[in-house]
Amino acid sequence: MTFPRCSLFRRCAILVALLMLSLSAPVRAQVAPAEARRQLIALQIPFTTSAFLGCARESDLVAVKLFLAAGMNPDAADDDGNTALILAAERGHEGVVKTLLPMHVGLDRANRTGETALIAAARAGRLKLIELLLEAGADGDGRWTDGNRSRSALTAAVAANQPAIVRALLAHGATVRPSDGLGDAFLQSVMSGDVPMASAWLRAGASADTRAGASGAPALSLAIRFNRPALVDLLLERGADLRLGSK
Repeated sequence: MTFPRCSLFRRCAILVALLMLSLSAPVRAQVAPAEARRQLIALQIPFTTSAFLGCARESDLVAVKLFLAAGMNPDAADDDGNTALILAAERGHEGVVKTLLPMHVGLDRANRTGETALIAAARAGRLKLIELLLEAGADGDGRWTDGNRSRSALTAAVAANQPAIVRALLAHGATVRPSDGLGDAFLQSVMSGDVPMASAWLRAGASADTRAGASGAPALSLAIRFNRPALVDLLLERGADLRLGSK
């Protein structure tokens, strides 16, 4: 969907908006609704859901605060179900997210594809936003299921090769399931000889004895087969069963 732009030059038309909106103060207490709408008009920004979402998407924090002060629903969404929180979290706009969180937004609200702000942030590798959302109460183990497909922030983080985010999610109650791909990502790093990534996956919760499938080769066996001595040492240090090396 195309959003109206909230260009910086339009904000120059009304410097008073910057004076009246402290970035750290509560939104609704700063400017009366009528005054907020007047300032939006002066900025040539229409009071519409589309314009609000566009400003959140582009990190126009002054405009976002004016919209909220003017009475915009903080959970307003586009035709695809994307809210300002989802759009800002995906793009790493920390200031916008911090502004929205006190507005009692739906932390776990999903768009039409089942993506929440937490999942969007995980997919985009936004660790700081993940931490903010989790601290605010987002469900670290929330899942969206469509038939045989399951989506969660954990699966998004694994797919995006973000072990630090995986670790943060696990610390906030996320549970690893066979379909999440954590084991597959770890084994791929073992076979490719990527010691730092393998170490990261182990810290994120992967088992040193992970197998490729229910009856497949264990990590230690793969490290030996692909001639990865550094990975063999790492796996043994992390408690891999030596007996599995010959499997």
